[in-house]
Amino acid sequence: GGMGVEGNVGLAFGLVIGAGLATLVGAALVFVARLSDTRLLGLALGASAGVMIYVSFVEIFASKAVGAFEDAGYSGAEARRYSTLLFFGGMLGIYFLDLLVHTMGLPKDGCGRGCGEPGGPQ
Repeated sequence: GGMGVEGNVGLAFGLVIGAGLATLVGAALVFVARLSDTRLLGLALGASAGVMIYVSFVEIFASKAVGAFEDAGYSGAEARRYSTLLFFGGMLGIYFLDLLVHTMGLPKDGCGRGCGEPGGPQ
């Protein structure tokens, strides 16, 4: 017995090397891009955040949510159905909460009523 390694070790090493090369390319872009242009940095940070959020959601969704429904006695199909409905229902709920907050006078740029006026919030 080994350490219980399953799957394709070559694929794992390939992905690790790919991640390292992607980091190298990202670091190289800093030296090539104009420092006054923050759009590239914004694009890179947005893409990075999106990937991290996606990986987190998939991990929570695939293992935790579906597994919890299966542990509660639901079939695999029911567990995936309820997890999907509640996942997107939660997104819809957050969307409506965001709309509610912005109707209360907090615009999306983070600067509320009176912002920028003399004596007002900055």
